[in-house]
Amino acid sequence: MILGWSMGEGEIVIVPPKNAKFVAADNIMMGNTVLYGAMAGRLFAAGRAGRALCGARRR
Repeated sequence: MILGWSMGEGEIVIVPPKNAKFVAADNIMMGNTVLYGAMAGRLFAAGRAGRALCGARRR
């Protein structure tokens, strides 16, 4: 599943559960293809993202 795939508008919020036993800022909370193909909208995430956030191309 690709979170936000082809998103055209809206808002996605990613947060760990309140009773989580880990620190969100120290853990990867979303994969490297989040928002692949998205054209608009907003993403709010508590934590780290994979290396190629938003489907960025390597050059």
